[in-house]
Amino acid sequence: MNADATAQGLSLTVANGRELVRVGEMVKAATREQAPQIHPDHPWLIGPTIALLSGALSGPHADLRNAVVGSTEGLDWRRPDTCTGAPDRFPCGTGTSAEMACLHARGELASGQDFCHEGVLQTVFTGWLMAETKVHGSSAVGPRISGRAWVTGHARWVLDPDAHFPEEYKVGDIWGSGASNPGPPAPAPRGRAPE
Repeated sequence: MNADATAQGLSLTVANGRELVRVGEMVKAATREQAPQIHPDHPWLIGPTIALLSGALSGPHADLRNAVVGSTEGLDWRRPDTCTGAPDRFPCGTGTSAEMACLHARGELASGQDFCHEGVLQTVFTGWLMAETKVHGSSAVGPRISGRAWVTGHARWVLDPDAHFPEEYKVGDIWGSGASNPGPPAPAPRGRAPE
């Protein structure tokens, strides 16, 4: 789902992260209520699931600038604290693919033509449409995306058999306070420590 951020009086900057999330979450919720999109192969997947907000470019190195918003909770209109999410740091491969499909459907992007998509941190993904096809009787395109990435660390994950949270846990996200807290772990059993 794409919306014009400038029409909402927003500029696509890191400093506006909280407001971009708020607007993106409200537009997604309103769209799901008024014009839900149902995935043809997965009918339980009702969207839109991400919002792409478009805005002014930071320079001539791209064709369009965006901020993509992913949800961390389901928005309840009566509870503003449920309006939580996080903007993607990069232009987003899914968002770039969707934007190219929309531009192509409007006759504004030809197959094989480069499309440079700038994210909120001024990073750029370059995409192009490789093929045109049909999916469930509707026109579709096959996108390809390129970008640049850097290794930022290495990790080794292990699961201790005595771990209190063997599957997952959730803490407040960086843009809102609506995430639930599972509380402290259960006290360890008394007695001798395992050898």
